[in-house]
Amino acid sequence: SNVYFRRVLTNTYATASAGTFISGNTMQASAAALSVSRDASLASKSIVEGQSDVTLGSFYFQTGSTEGVNVSSVAFRLTLTDAVDATSLTNLKMWATDPDKAGDMGKQIGQTTTSIAALAGGVSTNTITVSGEMNVPANKTMRVKVLGNLSTGASDGDGTADTVIANIAA
Repeated sequence: SNVYFRRVLTNTYATASAGTFISGNTMQASAAALSVSRDASLASKSIVEGQSDVTLGSFYFQTGSTEGVNVSSVAFRLTLTDAVDATSLTNLKMWATDPDKAGDMGKQIGQTTTSIAALAGGVSTNTITVSGEMNVPANKTMRVKVLGNLSTGASDGDGTADTVIANIAA
C-alpha cells in the first residue's frame, strides 16, 4: 500500500510506494558552549564607602553558534583585604544587560543576597540562583554585573588598600 506524507522542511507532500525508502532529514548533534570573560571596561577604581549598588565586577557570558545556554546559578568569589570584611558588603545582586541592544537598562536576575558568605582565607564564595532568568540564545553575549552595598566601615584609613575583587567561580 502507499503512504502519503508531508516533508517537514519544504512543507510539500508526496506519496511513497510499499517497499520504497524515503530519505529523512540529516541532523547533527552538537554540544552547547558557554565562555565567561571579565568585562575589561570596568577598570580598577576607588569608591567612597557607604555607597549602594556599587559595581563589584562585570562579566560577559557568550554562547557558541549552535545552541543557547540556560544558566541555573552563578557562583562568584569576592576577595577582600584589610578592613573590608564579611560585614562590609551587603545586598549582593546580579544585573544582566544585552550589550547588542543600545540603551538596554537590563534587569536584576536572581534574588538579592542580604549578607555575603563567611570568609575563608580572605575569600567569600557566593552563589546566586537565576533559574529561568538567564537564558543566553545561541551566538549571543550577555553582560552580568555583580552589585553590592559597601558599608561605612569598609575602610580603616591606615594607608593599606582596602579592596574588593570579584571573580566568577569556575
